Parts: sequence; structure tokens; C-alpha cells
Amino acid sequence: MDDRQKRMMNYIKQNKWVVILLILSITIIWGYAWTLMKEALHYMGPFTFSAFRFVVGAVTMFGILLFYKVGMPERKYWKHLFIVGLLQTAIVFLLVMYGLKFVEAGKSSILLYSMPIWSSLLAVFILKDRLIKPQIVGLTVGLIGLLTILGWDLWLAQNAATIFGEMLIVIAAISWGLSNIYYRLFLKGLSQLQVNGYQMAFGAWQLRL
Repeated sequence: MDDRQKRMMNYIKQNKWVVILLILSITIIWGYAWTLMKEALHYMGPFTFSAFRFVVGAVTMFGILLFYKVGMPERKYWKHLFIVGLLQTAIVFLLVMYGLKFVEAGKSSILLYSMPIWSSLLAVFILKDRLIKPQIVGLTVGLIGLLTILGWDLWLAQNAATIFGEMLIVIAAISWGLSNIYYRLFLKGLSQLQVNGYQMAFGAWQLRL
């Protein structure tokens, strides 16, 4: 972390209201983004929209990397960044955009953010993490909630298109969870800014193949 980053972190620590404002802002922006994503499907396809948004995101991230004078990652990390880009950007948001064609925006966001459930379960099986009791309780409640959402449509609504869309989004959440495990295995030595920027760029490129 360079001096500029340290000064910014110190400023945030000394001004707690900044953290609250940032959390509130990102909650509102990210929540409203789901409505905009669904509306965008009336004007462009899932591939095109996903590629466009992550090209813009990658360019923004590279601007931040330049601002903080963060260099390129070592070449040994590139293949891992490519795989994280596939799992976390290309697969996740392509499936989400397809799923949004059949599922309401609010329900879609809830299903995608079941990611911590899958990430925790995958960590147990792949990384041999041990869950403590509060984590087990939280995972159990989360799974019950997820099954409640899916079960309502599966057993009562009987809407094949909606169920198909929900399955796509759940698969996207699992892929996102898997990307977190992959990151812990192969990319923990990199700056988070580098990981975000380069995996986003690789993911946007994959979406346009």
C-alpha cells in the first residue's frame, strides 16, 4: 500500500460518516442496478450488455490502478486471473442476464446473493475449512430461505420459464462462490485492485468471443 492509499484509509478511519455514506450509496446504487439490468434486456442481448458493462468497468478499474500507481501482475498470475474472470464475470453475469429474462429483478438479486452459502460449503469441501456453530446456523437459515423461494415456484407456481431462470441464477451464484475459492488458492498474493481490474477485463473479453 503506497502513501496515497494510506492517507485515504486514514481519512476514512478518522471520518466514520464517510463509511456510512459509502455503504448507503452502494446499497442504493446496486439495488437499483437490478431494475436497470432487466430493462436493458429490452434493448440489447445478454452477451452484448454484459460485455459492455464490464468493458466500462475494466477501463474504470485500470484508471484506478494508474491513479494508485499499481503495476501489472506478474505473468504467472495471468492464467489464474483468466479463470477468475471466467467464473466471476463471464459465467456469473451472462447467466444472471439470461435469468433476468424470466425472473423478477428483486428475486434475482436474492438468488445471486446466495453466493456466501455456496462459497462456505465449497470452502468446507475444497479448502477443508471448519464451520463454527454460528456459521452453521447462518448457512442453515440461508438454505431454508433459498429453498423456500425456489420451492414456491417449483411446487405451487409450476412456471417452467421462471424455474429455468431461477436455476440459471443459482448456478451463477455457485460459480461466483467457486471463484472465491479459486482466488484463495491462487491469487491471495495480488492486490485486490489488480484482481478486480484484470479479471474484469478477461471476463469482458471472454463474453465477446
